[in-house]
Amino acid sequence: MRFKVRTAISAADPASELEQDLLLQLQNQQQADLSFVFGSPRQIARFSGLSQVKALSKLWIGGSSCRGALSEQTIDLYPDTLAVMQIFDAKGHYGVASCVLTTGDVRQHAKQVLQQAISNAQVEGRAPSMIWCYQAPGHEESILAGFADAVGTGIPVFGGSSADNDISGNWTQFSQDQYGSELLVVAVLYPSVLISGHFGSGYRLTGDTALVSKAIDREIIELDQMPAADVYRRWQGLPPFSPFMRTNVLSQSSFHPIGRIISGLDESPVTLLSHPAYVEADQRMGLFSTVQEGERVYLLAGNPTELAEKAGEVVAVAARQIIAQGQLPSAAVIVFCGGCMLAIPEKMAEVLQGIRRQLPELPFVVTFTFGEQGFFADGTNRHGNLMVSAVVFGSENERN
Repeated sequence: MRFKVRTAISAADPASELEQDLLLQLQNQQQADLSFVFGSPRQIARFSGLSQVKALSKLWIGGSSCRGALSEQTIDLYPDTLAVMQIFDAKGHYGVASCVLTTGDVRQHAKQVLQQAISNAQVEGRAPSMIWCYQAPGHEESILAGFADAVGTGIPVFGGSSADNDISGNWTQFSQDQYGSELLVVAVLYPSVLISGHFGSGYRLTGDTALVSKAIDREIIELDQMPAADVYRRWQGLPPFSPFMRTNVLSQSSFHPIGRIISGLDESPVTLLSHPAYVEADQRMGLFSTVQEGERVYLLAGNPTELAEKAGEVVAVAARQIIAQGQLPSAAVIVFCGGCMLAIPEKMAEVLQGIRRQLPELPFVVTFTFGEQGFFADGTNRHGNLMVSAVVFGSENERN
């Protein structure tokens, strides 16, 4: 069988109707070789018990997505949607493995689960074309370090950190073997067609910058030897934060994250973003990703139009890489930050239109995450926030 992709999307409720809807859309004469599944926490919980649908694929990877998911079949983001993308690729090889992250050394667990996924793919002595991961938020840097321990740094890693609807911790992850709230699920891809990925953000530098003079894990304590939150609020012209209690700053920071420059200070520098989440009473600032002491950070800015356009732009770059190598795009898996989506919910129809322009009449799925992983042009895999990634598959037909 030639490389083929099929998608389905459903908001059916209860679980019995969801199963019948998905079976109707995904009926096929043979099992898929790999399937992605994303949906609201409630729909993923329902999906986890659908034995007939799960039997339609040999391997599964995915989990919960903030407020639902998208596919090429949708026209907007609706609550409690679930999207599936199935890959049929008799000439390719795929492996999926999963593990629980709550006990032991996360870095070592990540190394071992990636090695298991590679073993499951049954491809002796070959490195995968790409690694794709979905995990509980909180340990992403350690996970990427574990992957590097297993296979080095040259293999692209893409994926996302599962999300819920309100940052209450109600996220879940799913594989063919496990369903839970603290899992790492890893897929290794050896497709028979080309595969390409791109990682970017819809924000621009403002000119404000500082050196991280003191930091611990995911908290910046000082910028330029001053309380971090004081520097950040002055950049934005905000009033002082409370000196008595923690302040949630997600709404203020969704359009004004901080970032690091990954490639040179040219006309279009590549940035890796961190999303400020809270300010403590002592004015330290908590993030959803790790920043190291000695790094230089920059204030970035975005607006609804820029954020809505970015998904299509990221897909376009990945698609051009496929075309440049002599194939045409055939399908895509897109990761869009849930924080960006929550900041521009009225723009989701425009996000879809931008993706469709780059993938006309082609299947794709979109998940909304609380952390994004991707591969930069400098050959490094990184974890960031408020980012967008696209993995685009090629086709067996050569370009005319």
